[in-house]
Amino acid sequence: MGMAETALTTLSDYIPIVHRRRVLVTALFCALCAILGLPLVTQGGVYVFQLVDWFFGTFTVIIIGITECVVLAWVYGADKFGDDIQMMIGRRPPLFMKLLWCFVTPAFLVILLVATLLQYQPPTYGDYYYGLGGNVFGWFVATVSFVPIPVVAVYQLYHARGTLLQRLRQTTRPGEKWGPADVNQRRLYQKELLRRQPRSGCYDIVCR
Repeated sequence: MGMAETALTTLSDYIPIVHRRRVLVTALFCALCAILGLPLVTQGGVYVFQLVDWFFGTFTVIIIGITECVVLAWVYGADKFGDDIQMMIGRRPPLFMKLLWCFVTPAFLVILLVATLLQYQPPTYGDYYYGLGGNVFGWFVATVSFVPIPVVAVYQLYHARGTLLQRLRQTTRPGEKWGPADVNQRRLYQKELLRRQPRSGCYDIVCR
């Protein structure tokens, strides 16, 4: 449900008709996912499920988690994210949450990724070995869901203007449309941004 909600929210943010027809789109999306999942409930579906879970449930999830922690806490800024949470729910997250975002969680995920790579074994299911074709398909599944992240990052960096450093600054800062969907709330949010320090992230915790 969490993955479905993430995908539907992304679509509704970029496609207005999805937001207006949210119930219908949600039903169609869930029906499509159910149809795509039918091969997994066939007699040989457990072998496909094991192969997908072997790669996607380990490497891809960990790498995406590390990327999310770095972008959220270090690129966007843990303090900025805390301000956004305060705007939405009325209170700031405690300090230990920042420590988790900035240090504990990414460090744990990196250690977990290294340990997973060092202990990697070709996929098996009982006495069945998938062979070269299964390994190739598994690595394809593992990378296809993560590759769009660096691809889009390089695309945005390529189409930005200025020197490489200026492009990095442009592509790692919120755009003009970043903020609440309501126009009045967005104006208040943008005014609040002007009063913030230009940089506010995990290094503030280290320097304090």
